[in-house]
Amino acid sequence: MSDHIAPPPVVSRYQVPAPPLFDSFWPRPENGAPRALLAALITGVAAAVFLPLESPGIGWTLFGLCAAAALLFAVRDVRIGQVLWVVTGLLLLSVCALRSAEWLAALCVLTSVVAAALAISRARAVRELVLMAVAVPIAACRALPWTARGMRGRVRGSRALRMVLSVLVALLLLLIFGALFAGADENFARIADAVVPELDFETFFRATFVFAPFTLLALGAAFTALRPPTLEAPSGERRTLRGAEWAVPIGVLVALFALFIVVQAASLFGGPAHVRDSAGMTFSSYARNGFWQLTLVTILTLPVIAAAARWAPRRTRAERNLLRGLAGALAVLTLVIVGSALARMWSYQDAYGYTVLRLLVMTCEIWLGVVYAMIIAAGVRLRAHWLPTAVLGTAMGALLVLAGLNPEGAVAEANVSRFEQTGKVDPEYLAELSADALPAIARLPADIKGSVVLDINANAGEMSWRSWNLTDQLNRP
Repeated sequence: MSDHIAPPPVVSRYQVPAPPLFDSFWPRPENGAPRALLAALITGVAAAVFLPLESPGIGWTLFGLCAAAALLFAVRDVRIGQVLWVVTGLLLLSVCALRSAEWLAALCVLTSVVAAALAISRARAVRELVLMAVAVPIAACRALPWTARGMRGRVRGSRALRMVLSVLVALLLLLIFGALFAGADENFARIADAVVPELDFETFFRATFVFAPFTLLALGAAFTALRPPTLEAPSGERRTLRGAEWAVPIGVLVALFALFIVVQAASLFGGPAHVRDSAGMTFSSYARNGFWQLTLVTILTLPVIAAAARWAPRRTRAERNLLRGLAGALAVLTLVIVGSALARMWSYQDAYGYTVLRLLVMTCEIWLGVVYAMIIAAGVRLRAHWLPTAVLGTAMGALLVLAGLNPEGAVAEANVSRFEQTGKVDPEYLAELSADALPAIARLPADIKGSVVLDINANAGEMSWRSWNLTDQLNRP
């Protein structure tokens, strides 16, 4: 009888469990779940206690301090770049405690979210910045099972956690039996009313719709900070176009920009003198005719330069110099157009008055000019790995500078100065501003000032301690 050797068992590929979604490029943290959970609970409680629901105020600043401290507690291993982004976010939130303008506070809060995301994800490249926009919400869902597994067994073995559960049970028993005793005796009910905080709709809303979402997002933030997602750069040689394939369209665009600047030199830089010397032209038509088109040109040129930097070959010195020359010329000509747009808007405001929107537009134009200056600097060595985060950082810096200048106060000051020179002012617009504008408005005559101040104070309304800010404290009666 011959020996029979059985063939090895065939393992079907369908029997091999697939790795969890995202684990190939974003594995879960190996540990840290207890600290992440505690940090998330602290953040959720801080949100429920401090966040103002009626208007911005110091509550946002206090919440930011608690959330930053909780995140640093959860992560521990923090880099200097992350600390800088955290500090930037806290500076943005501090504007809520200093300025009364709601639009400014809203901008600062939204921008602080971007700073927090940069601190959490450590993103630098463009593809990482895109992933950053969805990383924390995805991590919030992944963090729930990760936290459950990390906490499993610790409840049994940790005395501190067992004590926390004991305190929670004691509070639950206190509420149940305390409510029964309060219903049985009026004297005990009065004592309970004096000790127990009033449970109204706002308290319920904060405990349900503020605490829970912020806790979950904070848990996702801690998950991301402990193990941020990483996207590896594409391997192999970078695909590029041939020299003429990219240089022809960029060269045509450079020639078009140069021709436009030469033809429009008088109107681009003529300013008030050009308006006065041109028949049928007003400051309104001078500023509006072409301003938004020039602004759109400034914005659309950014992806054009980015595409050129991506697809242009750089193998030889001639190819690199061609890229520097064409992209640099396009950036320089765009800077000239930025200066023209700023001159037009300045002339328009000088003639028709100053508004917050016009000041914001000018600030954005100045920031775009800084961006193009950085593009020129990056083109010198053809290295721009620092450029995406620098663009975001300068945007946050511009917003902080704007907040430091007190935009509504500056607009009111400019309009009052214009009134002192021309006798023209728009009281209805001034009444739409916040208490930030009150020091400048105090210089107006009493018959104009009185109604404006009353409207500003009436629009502010009653506010809680969470909505306190320094401007209201100093300027409102």
